[in-house]
Amino acid sequence: MQRARDGMRDETGDMMQGLETSGDRLVMSLIQRHIGATRAELTKASSFTQQSVSRIIDRLAKRDLIRIGEIVRNGRGQPSPIINLNPDAAFSLGLSIMADGVKLVAINLCGEVICESAIGVESPSPCDVLEMASSFIASLAEQGHALTALAGLGIGITGYFVVDGSQVNPPALDDWAFVEIGRVFKDALGIPVWVENDGTAAAVGESLLGYGREVDDFAYLHFAAGFGGGLIRNGGAVRGVSGNAGEFGGMLPPDYVSPSLGKLMQIVKAEAGISYPTLQAFLDAFDPSWAGVSTWLQEAERSLTLIVNGIGSAVDPGMIILGGRLPEVLASALIERLHFYPAERRGFRRPSPPLRFAASPCDPVAVGAAMLPFQAVFF
Repeated sequence: MQRARDGMRDETGDMMQGLETSGDRLVMSLIQRHIGATRAELTKASSFTQQSVSRIIDRLAKRDLIRIGEIVRNGRGQPSPIINLNPDAAFSLGLSIMADGVKLVAINLCGEVICESAIGVESPSPCDVLEMASSFIASLAEQGHALTALAGLGIGITGYFVVDGSQVNPPALDDWAFVEIGRVFKDALGIPVWVENDGTAAAVGESLLGYGREVDDFAYLHFAAGFGGGLIRNGGAVRGVSGNAGEFGGMLPPDYVSPSLGKLMQIVKAEAGISYPTLQAFLDAFDPSWAGVSTWLQEAERSLTLIVNGIGSAVDPGMIILGGRLPEVLASALIERLHFYPAERRGFRRPSPPLRFAASPCDPVAVGAAMLPFQAVFF
């Protein structure tokens, strides 16, 4: 199984041969991050000379990876064209495997969703998901999307990596436990595959399409049936030795309640008698006035206060982001409640990171997973 850092490439098709130099990758990353930037602004943001950036932009334009737009005149400097990614240059697939269903998206090079599919079924099997993915790819081809422009498939799945990092041990999804997911999907579909846990996949999406455009370092708290997260450092995912960095739920002592949405479902059922068959059904009907929500918020405040203080002290990120499947109304309530322990000295408090609700669009895990091939090939 390939994780994003391994940079597997597709040898079929000119588009997927990757970029020639690290300089090309850097400029592509800057174009991706700074939407609508001029060539002069890209030069300023890089460590390269104007001539070097111009040569790189010419190479990228020749491959049709970018679009050179209108000329902008800023002050006394030379007029400079606006540079943007070409959304139609490539596309990628992202698969989110959850305990209560599967979400599959196709995105273009700008991270915009061009096609999506979902099935709501408890504990989906690998065979079901492979059939879904195969049909999805065939449908894209029928719609006119050239498969030579397909960068690959990214997969986000709940659980932590075991053995040599090629297998996942999920809290549910028994059929997926200890399966070499990357190899299975690569062999069946014939395309490059990257696999991450759901928290890291969502964090990668946030780094490329959300607050990562403002800060290079952040911690991402991923709320779903379980609770985890991911770490972004210098714009890239921190994976650790086993690929399990960001498992923030493991920071909690046994007597602390997990701030997961699965726990929220349990509390609401116990206090309000409201029950839904899946987490998605629960979230679709969610009402913050339900009995049990305030109880969960109190318990989550206790647990998350410990976690954000631990992250702030150990990692010192530029931001802590609350995301995953967490409704915005709950994120806002938690952000109001959470606090950092006072650590004042000589009239100054230790700096603490701001808390924010995730900004990446659509399904964070599926879209984040779809960005993994782009990150490996282009950025």
